[in-house]
Amino acid sequence: MTIKILVLEDDPKRIETFRSTLGQHDLVVTTEAADAIKALQENVFDIIFLDHDLGGEAFVAIEDKNTGSEVVRWICNNANLSSQIIIHSLNAPAALNMKCKLEKVGLVAERIPFTSLVEQLYDPRFISES
Repeated sequence: MTIKILVLEDDPKRIETFRSTLGQHDLVVTTEAADAIKALQENVFDIIFLDHDLGGEAFVAIEDKNTGSEVVRWICNNANLSSQIIIHSLNAPAALNMKCKLEKVGLVAERIPFTSLVEQLYDPRFISES
């Protein structure tokens, strides 16, 4: 079964990990918040993976536009999703803020830092059981 997956990630090594582990699915990879929002406007995804800090930056303010927080703001204001949302950012305060905002509007989000997520991505049961 093919699953439609959106990934917001800017690190080339992490992108390669997503592609090598999830490439058998319908995978859309975006590196900027605006592109992720555009993809959400045009498609329905089963799973959404969100990073927070983009553009090679670390510990970016949640108010910045090119962040996973911007995508979460758009989702909370515009989307009627049933997607599984996984926040894989290593920026713990921003990731927790994203999770709380999604939960506040009734969406389910899971925070799995990429360092923990990578092991799960290599397990073929991770996506099939999600």
